[in-house]
Amino acid sequence: MVQDFTNKLILVTGSARGIGRAVAFEYAKHGARLILLDILESVKKTGEDMKKEGYTAYAFTVDLSSDKGVADLGEKIIKEIGVPDILHNNAFWAPNGCIEDIDIDGIRKALDVSVLGYLRIVRAFVNQMIARKSGWIVNTASPNGITPPASYAEYGLPYNVCKAGDIAMSQAMQAGLKKHGIGVSVIYPDATRTGATFTGGTAPKAFTDAIVEYFKENGVTPEAAAVDFVEGIRQEKFMVFTFPNFDKILVEYAKNGMDPTCDYSHVMGVH
Repeated sequence: MVQDFTNKLILVTGSARGIGRAVAFEYAKHGARLILLDILESVKKTGEDMKKEGYTAYAFTVDLSSDKGVADLGEKIIKEIGVPDILHNNAFWAPNGCIEDIDIDGIRKALDVSVLGYLRIVRAFVNQMIARKSGWIVNTASPNGITPPASYAEYGLPYNVCKAGDIAMSQAMQAGLKKHGIGVSVIYPDATRTGATFTGGTAPKAFTDAIVEYFKENGVTPEAAAVDFVEGIRQEKFMVFTFPNFDKILVEYAKNGMDPTCDYSHVMGVH
């Protein structure tokens, strides 16, 4: 099956900038109407820019870590705009850090935004989707949630925990919602030059410098990434990956007991 986005109502979180903004524009190019959510006020600029291009967009600020804030906004959207056809969870926040000096409060906040925030968005609309017997949910994960290189497994603990949670959550949604006519896609992006910083947390400067340099040399633009993401969703794929050789990497990790300290350079290439 192939999805037709024409006149579909699509909600994208984290759409003030970066991948979320690019994905929103890509959906709009396919004829969709967009609901843009972000904690940043600049999400309204994204909405204004979309309207200047002739697209239909509604922009709202919301804190995804707030049960009440998300629930109240969900009710407002349903009443004033309608029930979204697609929920695209993209918003994310996490510090860096390793097990020796991990900031528990930092992980708690990361989970509240980057995992529970996804669940709050789904909970705000899923009953209406079930009643309608249609809908699609997109969750942005990462290869690092299941196949992290050794250095990122060590110092990217909060990020990896969140992305592993997003993967497991997506599998649960796929298993539980398919009978209601609701599909799920999980995105595994390649490095993308979003403008996000990597300095928060407790990892050594050498680690964050290496991440910044890697993204500078190997990252794709959000706009290029968005084209591939939306096409995978349009094709109704459960696993949408743009990370090179990710399918082969999964096999190699499985062969080695999912041990991140093994040598995977022959399948990862420059990654």
